Amino acid sequence: MIKAITFDLDGVYFPNGKATFIKALGEHGITESEAKRVFLQSPEMNHQYKMGTMTDDEFWGWAAREWKTELSSQRLIDLLISSYSVDSQVEETVKTARSKG
Repeated sequence: MIKAITFDLDGVYFPNGKATFIKALGEHGITESEAKRVFLQSPEMNHQYKMGTMTDDEFWGWAAREWKTELSSQRLIDLLISSYSVDSQVEETVKTARSKG
């Protein structure tokens, strides 16, 4: 009997969030390489923020300073959130599985 099904969120349930966010940063003058360095590769993201030793404000404030942008922490968070959309086929699969118990 199947007791649980798991879905990878970043890249499966939300298929293009990171790429869309990086592209959106480009519209604010942040190069792709700088966006990736801070958002994907930095110890601040991968060790401190993801592990919970940096708050949202601390990380995104640091990121804004690194990117030399005047975008606020909250604006960066909003931009990130708006970059993620759900893959409708995966969503339907989840709903179907859920409805079948």
